[in-house]
Amino acid sequence: MIAANGVTARYLAAKKFPSIRRVVRTPKRWDRIVELAQEHGFRLPDNPDSVALDEFLVKEKAADPLQFPDLSLAVVKLLGAGEYVAELPSDTAPGHFGLAVKDYAHSTAPNRRYTDLITQRLLKAALAGRAAPYSYAELDVLAKHFTEKRMPLIRSNGRSVNPRPRSSLNRGSANSSPHCHGCL
Repeated sequence: MIAANGVTARYLAAKKFPSIRRVVRTPKRWDRIVELAQEHGFRLPDNPDSVALDEFLVKEKAADPLQFPDLSLAVVKLLGAGEYVAELPSDTAPGHFGLAVKDYAHSTAPNRRYTDLITQRLLKAALAGRAAPYSYAELDVLAKHFTEKRMPLIRSNGRSVNPRPRSSLNRGSANSSPHCHGCL
């Protein structure tokens, strides 16, 4: 999935298409992540390093698989929330620190995330040699909308939840509105 999302982002850029990227910026609370690693006997560098963080998490998962979910959740919360950003092919998105990748666009779940559906529409047009179905300005508005819609849910309990019953997600067509009916 991570590889597919990376290839998708790079393909759209190569075709000179704007896109929506999923980014997790360099954590502002890296010092707290370093402290957390030290509590587990692991030394992380003073400057944010996603490869070193991955090494720490892999080690901890192997050493204590029963306690690892709690540690992982603490690290995810310290990393901070992800966001969607529109990107022009000539731009450089901040990347996804948590996954240690530079290019990342949600594309693998168009049945449950509206951002993925948009990305699939962009891919379909690129493959067919047609113009992008969305302008950069439209993608920018949508990216901000999707980020804003996710934030209250994440803040409520630290993880994404769907507050609506499934039946309400099926109202209207995904093609009828640029806004999501459950963009989670």
